[in-house]
Amino acid sequence: MRFNEFKQTLNEGITHIEELPIDEFIQAIKNLNMYEITEKVDGANVQFGIDNNGKFFTSREGKGGNRYYSVADWGNKFWETGFKSAHSALEPIAKKVLKPGETVEAEILFGELPNTVPYSGDKNQIILLRPIEGTPNIERIADKLEGYTTTITLDKVPYTEDGETIQYRPEEHVWTITKTPYVPSESLTKQEATTEITKRIKELEAYLKQEIQIDSISMPIPELLAIKFNQRPEKIDQATWQDLKEKIKTKREEILQHIQSLQLNVKDVLLNHLVRKVRSKFGPELDNGGWIEGVVMRHKDTGKQFKLVDKSVFTALNTFYHEIISQITDHRAADGIKNTLMRGMASSIGHPNLGTTAAKKYIQSHGKTQQEVLTNLGHNIDVNQTKTTWLKLINDAKQRLEKLLKDYKKSNRNINLNINNKDRMFSHTGAASKKTLQTFAEFKQFLNTTETAIQQATTGGDLVNILVGDKLKAVSESKLTEGGHAVPNAGAITREEIPPTIQKLSSIINIPAIMLKSNMLGSAGKTALSGDIDIALDENTYHQDELHEKLKATLGESNVKILHGFNIVSISFPIENYDDSIQTDKPRTGRVQIDLMLGKPNWLKFGYFSAGDRSEYKGLFRTVLLIATAASFGQAVLNKDNEIVGKLGPVFLLNLGVRIQAKKRKYNKKGEMLKGEEKVSLNDFKREFPEADIDRYGNKFVIDEPNEVAKFLFGDVKPNITASDLDTFEEVIALIKQKPTEIQNFIKAKATERLKAAGHDFPEDLI
Repeated sequence: MRFNEFKQTLNEGITHIEELPIDEFIQAIKNLNMYEITEKVDGANVQFGIDNNGKFFTSREGKGGNRYYSVADWGNKFWETGFKSAHSALEPIAKKVLKPGETVEAEILFGELPNTVPYSGDKNQIILLRPIEGTPNIERIADKLEGYTTTITLDKVPYTEDGETIQYRPEEHVWTITKTPYVPSESLTKQEATTEITKRIKELEAYLKQEIQIDSISMPIPELLAIKFNQRPEKIDQATWQDLKEKIKTKREEILQHIQSLQLNVKDVLLNHLVRKVRSKFGPELDNGGWIEGVVMRHKDTGKQFKLVDKSVFTALNTFYHEIISQITDHRAADGIKNTLMRGMASSIGHPNLGTTAAKKYIQSHGKTQQEVLTNLGHNIDVNQTKTTWLKLINDAKQRLEKLLKDYKKSNRNINLNINNKDRMFSHTGAASKKTLQTFAEFKQFLNTTETAIQQATTGGDLVNILVGDKLKAVSESKLTEGGHAVPNAGAITREEIPPTIQKLSSIINIPAIMLKSNMLGSAGKTALSGDIDIALDENTYHQDELHEKLKATLGESNVKILHGFNIVSISFPIENYDDSIQTDKPRTGRVQIDLMLGKPNWLKFGYFSAGDRSEYKGLFRTVLLIATAASFGQAVLNKDNEIVGKLGPVFLLNLGVRIQAKKRKYNKKGEMLKGEEKVSLNDFKREFPEADIDRYGNKFVIDEPNEVAKFLFGDVKPNITASDLDTFEEVIALIKQKPTEIQNFIKAKATERLKAAGHDFPEDLI
């Protein structure tokens, strides 16, 4: 095992059968009787669970989203309605079947959907899939909840009838909870199927045994496919290799294409017997299009999975249903309405990258804080001229949208798609039309909102914020622990100004000032000047939505922000007894950013601790060392080529604690390793990599008690250690120096990397 840092990666999926490495593909086909087969449901992925503090949440973490602890945390966009409704349905029962620290993945079918399968919209489905965190028994949970039905009411559900205006109304939704339906596999045991599958797989194996001749070199296909072009085979001399390499590349592509065609022949047999004639549990009769989208096949012993989907149907239908939508909002549509608008706006201010998918990287290269980015990108903008240009671009977009909507309403009932010689017919009515009209209405709303913001803009920074405010916020939130302001017009505060300012805040949110002061995090009040104030609040006592409403009523909406996923309410707050005669190297504006951070106060105080004047270094330096030290306990699983294929270990999360997490490498359909990684459950990781030592971390996979974390990180060098021994950067360094040299070097390398990303250098000669 090699020490290696673990970084969270939340995106994960199930491999298509034809994308399995060729040896795995063959073994899977030869052992189909070892697989459980379930219906692949074409719904929306959601996760729900109970966090370590016993609070229920739903999330889209599998797609890179945040956790939502109340219905109100979800927004009011069309796509969010189903998730809000599912949240309401799950909240009353989740604690009855899950323990703290357990998360389950599910698929939801909400309303009538424009999918391959025309699911019924009369009853919404929550389909339980698998455990994600902790050790929930998914079969037991599914059996307990099977058939559970509930009716919930949402007060404010968006709808549009004309594709132009969005209105709101209360709605009742009926939900049923069920488990993934099993698909009968008897058809695979029939002679017709076994004969055809055997024939196809023999054709594939025979091809793989062939010898390939390239110039004077002859080798079996598997050997040719295994060649690494940055490593010359021993039996080939250097002069021959340079010329031969390009010929091998060309031949390999030809071979891979033929292998793929042979694999698809096998897949087609499976589709005929497992997919194309099987009715979905959640759809109408087969004659009315109630077939399944595909199946998921899971090995009974190893738990490995792959999916079997009729891509030709799925891809054609997806393109058909999104044909109009892509002309409006798809960033890949070069002449799409939104794409044209954003590129035009960005180019007019001399920053064309802001109108492309490279905007986030461009933003990061122009400053470390939100205000710095806005200043750097906005300082040379002619505000009046730009406003005129942008308003014209908005008007052009409105005209294009209006014409497209008018044309769509005239012709949508005549837009049809037939697949497989009219065996499957689809039209742009019903759910497809509804979703398309929703896109029209939401984009019109976006144009109107943007137009108003342009008219009200007074600075170049205002205009930049209009163009990339959402991306700027995402960048700012990702740098939350590195400094910077999430709210406008905030500056530094002196030590003397903090007590009266906290007293004023106390009177607004009805939390005792003495509690607010004792729960201040970081360096606030410990140094002469502070850039902001962080305050820990118990999430079991206070809720971000209630705090948001109280503060918004007093300070105004623009001065209060909820940072979803971080459980933080960030405010721009007027400084009491502000002394404008005090000028420092940090900007002073008469306001200060105060972050109300909800969680476990003891953990937050530890995670965000700063010793202030007791240390020569900022609290960030100490935190980075703790993060790097946690990473030093990680394990890396290597393959025979000494490449990392799996990672396991603890992650130090400032707002949550230390978590043991696992991830593995991804592969493409050719069996080649990709750069990307996917998060997997600890159980799945252990099954795939039995050599990994999960037991070394004990039986507690989440540690959020500071003293326990201190023992976990440094108990090997100081058995009686407590959290107070980790107050300063200097104290942590002293402990790291007692670890083996290899570990010291690892920690220094990781800490240097993180500090550099935050704009700091690692202090020389300390390790």
